[in-house]
Amino acid sequence: MSLTVGELLSRPHLRLELIVGGDLDRAIRWVHASDLPDPAPYLRGDEVVLTTGIWYWHGTASSSFAASLGHVGVAALGFGTNPLVSEVPPELIEACRGWELTLFRVPADVSFIQISEEFVEAQHRLRERQLLESLNRSSQFVGSLQISGGLAGLLRVLWQLLPRPAAVVQRRRGVIACVHEPAGLGEYAAAISGAIAAGAAGGAALGELSVFSIPTAAIDTALVIGGSLEELSVNERTIIDQALAFIAIELQRQHAVEESERRFVGELFDLLVAGEAQLPAVTARLQSLGVAPEARFCAAACIGGDPEKAREAVVAHLAATGRPGAVGVKATAVVLIAQVEPDEDLVAFGQELQKVVGPTFSGGVGGIAQTVGELGRSVIEANHACRFAQRRRDGGFVTHDKLASHALLIGLEDERLLDAFQQTLIEPLREHDRRRHTDLVTTLEMFLGSGGRYQQTAAALHLHVNTLRLRLSRIEQLTGRDLSSMDDRVDLWIALGSRDH
Repeated sequence: MSLTVGELLSRPHLRLELIVGGDLDRAIRWVHASDLPDPAPYLRGDEVVLTTGIWYWHGTASSSFAASLGHVGVAALGFGTNPLVSEVPPELIEACRGWELTLFRVPADVSFIQISEEFVEAQHRLRERQLLESLNRSSQFVGSLQISGGLAGLLRVLWQLLPRPAAVVQRRRGVIACVHEPAGLGEYAAAISGAIAAGAAGGAALGELSVFSIPTAAIDTALVIGGSLEELSVNERTIIDQALAFIAIELQRQHAVEESERRFVGELFDLLVAGEAQLPAVTARLQSLGVAPEARFCAAACIGGDPEKAREAVVAHLAATGRPGAVGVKATAVVLIAQVEPDEDLVAFGQELQKVVGPTFSGGVGGIAQTVGELGRSVIEANHACRFAQRRRDGGFVTHDKLASHALLIGLEDERLLDAFQQTLIEPLREHDRRRHTDLVTTLEMFLGSGGRYQQTAAALHLHVNTLRLRLSRIEQLTGRDLSSMDDRVDLWIALGSRDH
């Protein structure tokens, strides 16, 4: 707090004599010397005005001079006696009493400069103390970051400096850290999200909560403090502003780490399905994630809601249950590998994941991989089981062993073999359709999809059955396959199915 009138008067070396006592606890904003009859235009309030009374010697009424100071709201008036005005005018004393304006006498041998210097020195000491306090607070916040205390550590430091409940809240994730959680967070959750969206940089009042938007570029986050804005002192607001800067630094650090980990994990799943050539890279990446490559794992995939929120929920669940693993997002699906026991009940594991991500998600669980080399197969199984679960009416999680579909064989097959298979059997039909504007690919798909029923296929295509037979004959000529052969039908069906793989 700035130097007060009472503190200035108490300086023994100045020997200031109190004549009229007003508000001695009033903080001094500045010290100003003036002998103008009306100094008000040059004042802003809370000043100590020093005068030698030249205005009085020239005939200005004391009541007018005091009224000028009173209307502006000065803190005190110091009168320096001199040969022209040797005593403080009695009428000025009465006028100051009327305005409850502190009046003091300045000895003749004390210059106004000495009084100004005393005020400036006091301001210097105050700012020096505030700077030291700020540096000390910064040191405590930095110390928390250096020992990796995270947001919780920063909030503990804030509690020591400002013993009020506090929480860091994100719009999407809710409370991500707190110390003595402020009452009413749940009640005002929607309003807090609105304040964050509006950017409550100067603070927003929500009942008995104060919300301060945290200045980060990528994260919608706020610091919520227990207590209304009106209750917070200037010093408390300074502490909060300082804490906001360090919380922003920690949030940016966490965001950068999370983004790096997300890319790292995402690349792991790409490596897993890339084939045996990438096994050394897969092993190294598992080790860097703190996952033992020699353990047994199974993969899972799920889709159907907010993938980022589901990923966070699965990561938290694996950490809470002590199950090593890695979780990533590929396109709109959440994919993971998790350590399992040799006799793990995969149905129960799928049900466990369903509870974590919620009922809107459908998912699949791959088989148990006994080695790192088998993890790629488990990932493919999980992805295909997930797509199968999506098509079911009841959704849920499906384990790979429940599937008996050519789609799984397609998924397990080498991409280059599938391309060659499709080029040999389907591409001649596509080329014929492009050149002749026919629909041989669609005809084949509908014929095989109907189980080889001529009448049903002809009706679906709005064709005469003889026209259908001509088209099928042309397909046999182009592919070199016999549609009356079950083996050839299966090959053609798999080739069609591999188009979207």
